[in-house]
Amino acid sequence: MNITTDQFFRATGTFTDNQGAVASISSVGSSGGGAIRIQHGGNGVTPFIVGDATTNGTSGSINSGEARINPNSSFLYTHVESPNIAIVSVPDPTPTPSPTPLSKPIVLTCTLALRPQELEERPVAENNLSQD
Repeated sequence: MNITTDQFFRATGTFTDNQGAVASISSVGSSGGGAIRIQHGGNGVTPFIVGDATTNGTSGSINSGEARINPNSSFLYTHVESPNIAIVSVPDPTPTPSPTPLSKPIVLTCTLALRPQELEERPVAENNLSQD
């Protein structure tokens, strides 16, 4: 079974399938089940919700006979319920890697005269810059 839309998909009704599940989509039959693929336009922004067909989702479960997604399941991104149910939107975002730290930090130190009498004795402040 293949359902494809560029927009949202809503399955608002339910029925009891051959396995006794209250389903909105089921491919369960007397000789087993079949694959279910739902491609929708949630685009990682609007979730596909199994158990809530208000905007994008199903009222009941999705059952292939070999796999089942029960109500109260929400998917922003593509989700595969092995072996044969796929809810297709967009892939999970790739995590941004942390910046690589410098191999050796640079440490700057300064020594400054803080008292007026030291300034009179030393006309130029003494600076000591070093890199470890």
